[in-house]
Amino acid sequence: MAEKEKEQKSLGIYQQIMNFLGDVSENAEVGTDAPFCPKCGSGHVVKNGLAHGKSRFRCNDFGAFFGSTTGKLTGGTSSSNKTWDTFLEGMLCDDSLIVLSEKCGISLPTAHS
Repeated sequence: MAEKEKEQKSLGIYQQIMNFLGDVSENAEVGTDAPFCPKCGSGHVVKNGLAHGKSRFRCNDFGAFFGSTTGKLTGGTSSSNKTWDTFLEGMLCDDSLIVLSEKCGISLPTAHS
């Protein structure tokens, strides 16, 4: 497969992922950052304060407490969405970790993790 074909295929996959993520966020409940419990999948969640400046939630069915980024790709990271977009695009284009760390402005161990 030629380099140009690989790049086009990677870009197509990336666009499909981003479209899917956009569809998911459009279908989310209005007014909440995390409409479903990551433990049981229930939609019966209520806001339950703040932790480190981010909303916390409690599942009425399961009783679990969780944050708005729990169970998401960006959960537990301080990197911006733009950094994640750049990183994913580079991964799909078969960039090395060294190149990815430079593109994203993150350390090599962080890119590896």
